[in-house]
Amino acid sequence: MRLAKIKNKYLFESDNPEGTHTYAVYYDRKSKEYRAVALTHLYVKDKKRFWQVKIGNIKVEKFSEFETPSGVHNYFYAKNVNGGKIDIKDKKNVVNINKKYLPKAQADRIKDFAAQEYKRRTPQNSNKKKPRR
Repeated sequence: MRLAKIKNKYLFESDNPEGTHTYAVYYDRKSKEYRAVALTHLYVKDKKRFWQVKIGNIKVEKFSEFETPSGVHNYFYAKNVNGGKIDIKDKKNVVNINKKYLPKAQADRIKDFAAQEYKRRTPQNSNKKKPRR
């Protein structure tokens, strides 16, 4: 597992398509595809982020590459915005990928936490009302 900077437009529809986010990227042998776990920085006390930490959607993790702790989201991306597999060798969309691998124990913690694939909004599921208990 390595850290990579990937353009927004490659993995999801964005208001800022040329902007980038940092992801923990690894190859899943079982599904034979690359997976990107979304990360977020926690250097600003943001109510939204800390609420997500409190309810369990984000896990706090310290990476040696960053001075401040980061948040690991509980989902991963397995497909790009077009529905194809993620290609980490795509220089147009993968801006930077670290040469250094994360420690195995840390990588295993991240994989275990981010166990579900990101559910994209589609016209079928975006207008549905959530059922009451």
